[in-house]
Amino acid sequence: MAFAVNVPLDSASGGYEASADEREALLDAYAEWLFSELKLLAMERHGSTERMLLIKKTRAGDFHWPADKSWTEVPKPSTRAASVLTHVGANWQVED
Repeated sequence: MAFAVNVPLDSASGGYEASADEREALLDAYAEWLFSELKLLAMERHGSTERMLLIKKTRAGDFHWPADKSWTEVPKPSTRAASVLTHVGANWQVED
């Protein structure tokens, strides 16, 4: 199976409508990439993963947790999974 590139997997936004299997494969790839990115960033910064989840409150968090609305009112991570993975050059597309 192959995925469309740089399109949200959210029919409400008028984007590509993926099959359930395609959506799950993409979101598994995105979760794996995010976990690896966090782990490697912790190793780069602190020499280990011990402080991996020690996150300081920065303004970047406002992207996911805006003060003026609920997290349920902002675009979900799944809507940007394909775009982020493609942008960073991650090989996430599953071939038939």
